Amino acid sequence: MSYIVKTLSSKSVKNGFSQVFFAIRIGSDKRIRTQSGIFVPAKHWNEKKKELSVPRSLGPELIRELITLKEKLDNAEKRTLKLVDILGDDVTKGMIEEMMELLKDIPGTITEDIVNDFLKKQEQEEQRRIEEEKRRVTVFDFCDKYINKGYSDPKIRNLKVTFRTMSRYVVYRNNIVNNPFRWSLEETTKEDIEDFFDYLANEHIYRKNYAEVFAKAAILFPEENKRKHKTIHLEERGQNTLVTLKKSVKSFWNWLIKTQQTNNNPFIGVEIGTEVYGTPY
Repeated sequence: MSYIVKTLSSKSVKNGFSQVFFAIRIGSDKRIRTQSGIFVPAKHWNEKKKELSVPRSLGPELIRELITLKEKLDNAEKRTLKLVDILGDDVTKGMIEEMMELLKDIPGTITEDIVNDFLKKQEQEEQRRIEEEKRRVTVFDFCDKYINKGYSDPKIRNLKVTFRTMSRYVVYRNNIVNNPFRWSLEETTKEDIEDFFDYLANEHIYRKNYAEVFAKAAILFPEENKRKHKTIHLEERGQNTLVTLKKSVKSFWNWLIKTQQTNNNPFIGVEIGTEVYGTPY
């Protein structure tokens, strides 16, 4: 059996109004203190009876205002107790205050169906929020962590080359072919990977034809630009270089899956190819 003891906050707001708090007793050992959200004139609070008094000596208008406040307070108390009953033993202060705020515009008696409907909507909204956050996460959020796994300096330099190439592909998609792309962990597809591989084979053409676009773009690891020659390297990549880059990107994505950053694997069904070397003699 639950019941509520009402208390008046010691803090007053403008015009001498203070908020009423609910001290909720649940069973024999659980106590929760929550806000009621209702402010009453402190001078008309009866501390002994723990309720709002309505002196008959006041004018009709003030009496009506106090009666209205008293009814709101009684209704809030009944709804809080009903909510505690529906939510059960695991109820917390946060749950009560959040649910009371959500249900404040719902008239009448709180029912289990109403509460369950709100909880379901909250769960769906939270899931949408989580999914939206996932969509905002890109591979570039994990580049530094991947690089700092303990690789050798030459390997790190090669990885930075890979990541800069991936970031230039974003420039190509967003600013040259106007097909928005972000390397999203959750939304990157097999088609995106295959288009990226096609870009790798033809990047020398794009960087020559759209040199100003790439020059103005923010590319990963800008400190590495200091090491570049005065002229941009625009040579066509050979087959072995392309395969090495493809393998590097795929290994990175496999690490993202292995470390549970994503379950999305856009490399399924994508051909990587193999390096081709001359016959040794």
